[in-house]
Amino acid sequence: MVNKFYLQQREVFFLLGYATHVFSAIICPYRVLIPNTVSIPSNSLSSDFWAMVTDIRDRHLDICNRIIRKDPSLLYDDGRFSDNLWKRYDYFHYIHQLYLLFCDFIERYLGVLFFSYHFTDIQNYLLKEWIVAINPANYFFTNPVALTESIRSSGETVRRGLNLLSRDIRNIDIGRVPDGHFKVGDNLATTPGVVVFKTDLYEIISYNHPSPVHPPIVFFPACVNKFYILDLQKENSLVRFCLSHGHQVFMLSWYNRKYFTLKNYVYALIDSMDIIRKITGYDQLHVLGYCIGGFLLYMALMILSSQNRDWVCSATLLTSMINSSYSGILGSFIQKETIDLIKIRSNIDPVIYGHELSWMFAFIRSDSLVWSYVRERYLMGREAEPFDILAWNADHIDVSAIMLAEYLELLYLKNVLMQDYFFWDGYSISSKMITCPMYLISCLRDSIVPWKSVYSGISSFPNASIRFALSCAGHTAGVVSPPHNTKRSYFAEDYSFLAKGKDILSCSPNQGSWWLDWCKWLRQSHAFKNNDHEYPYTPLYKAPGMYVFKGKANA
Repeated sequence: MVNKFYLQQREVFFLLGYATHVFSAIICPYRVLIPNTVSIPSNSLSSDFWAMVTDIRDRHLDICNRIIRKDPSLLYDDGRFSDNLWKRYDYFHYIHQLYLLFCDFIERYLGVLFFSYHFTDIQNYLLKEWIVAINPANYFFTNPVALTESIRSSGETVRRGLNLLSRDIRNIDIGRVPDGHFKVGDNLATTPGVVVFKTDLYEIISYNHPSPVHPPIVFFPACVNKFYILDLQKENSLVRFCLSHGHQVFMLSWYNRKYFTLKNYVYALIDSMDIIRKITGYDQLHVLGYCIGGFLLYMALMILSSQNRDWVCSATLLTSMINSSYSGILGSFIQKETIDLIKIRSNIDPVIYGHELSWMFAFIRSDSLVWSYVRERYLMGREAEPFDILAWNADHIDVSAIMLAEYLELLYLKNVLMQDYFFWDGYSISSKMITCPMYLISCLRDSIVPWKSVYSGISSFPNASIRFALSCAGHTAGVVSPPHNTKRSYFAEDYSFLAKGKDILSCSPNQGSWWLDWCKWLRQSHAFKNNDHEYPYTPLYKAPGMYVFKGKANA
């Protein structure tokens, strides 16, 4: 039945090939068609252009010849077309090789084709997204695997795919994890603890070590996601890891409010530190900020320094941008006009919805976070494999629009952490004011916070002792890096060594997890505990608390 379906595929292939050669005859070998008596100005087309035309023509002929000769070798080999069906049938062999030829042409010859035109980062991004979108594997009638499976299953894969598409349209999101497989409190965020303090904006969760031997660590997660990325499952929970190494751990769980500003969030960090100091009796704390939580922590540290409050014995920043000059494609879209639009929208709707942020981040890496799921779910009718990080990523949280606009303006437009001094809420503050030891983690394949946006900004903290670690993974997977995962690797060096002109990538990589290096580094910082200043507290309710179950921003 499958062979019958492809009965005419050879004729279709030759028709496409003929059409392509007609196009080539009109557009490409243009010199051959013009009589010798007609002179062509030497400066009308560059020699590079004709070299491009010849190269593309030769590569296209090579593809056609391989198909005609039934040559199993490929001019272009790409993992997205690894299934043997892409080679078995001439039609599909041709279209996928033609697509890869086009990708190669864009990458190598775009500058030649448009001569001296300079493409902006946004134009390059949109072009790449278009190229990813027109991949023949993304569409049913140009994907031999999807067609074959639909015939073999008598249309069952099509029915399942349409059902999944209908469900995702209702949810305004692509289902990247099976429904009901993960549940917060059951198999996510299960570390035992209690909520010890609560405000309208946050809960403080305490994870008690029976006999802590080191100063407590306070985690400040990003306010655009739920906190439990740092406490996923037992085997990859950073909270459990810290407890196992003798630290008491505190966690802020955010409950975003519609009308709260950046100032509310920054002072929430300072207030929570004061509360935890009183609860534990320690005069100084280890603090950790993740992503946007890291920027809030930078702001809080500068405010504390201006107030002469020495509350922090070390600060750890996970994928937290310092220098927005290296912010990548995300920074290219964040312009003054973008922020003005967010502010205008905040007057109409004070919330940026979680699914909007999720789509924005997904399209930074659309092939792996969008189109791969389109192929699996809608074309093949398959549910995705359960994955805890993707379950967390799909647990959306709404954000105050005005807070987000203020954050983007300070970090991306004004690049305040790279300035000598700047004024904020009546304070004249600078990154030079931060003096506590710092451990900065970036991720080599991070498309949200490119690693150079952290590495290039370290020099703006001249009065702090800094250790820099570069995890060889992405924005989230590089952070969730438990020691038992021996496939991971990272670079780590003191900045005093790197400042001598050493390139971090030229250093020897370490196999395993940066968590162990970080834990060893933490032990170098000490804090004094005054038991007379330890205040008793009454647990309110058990972890993971109540706010983690609330996604909608409240007034």
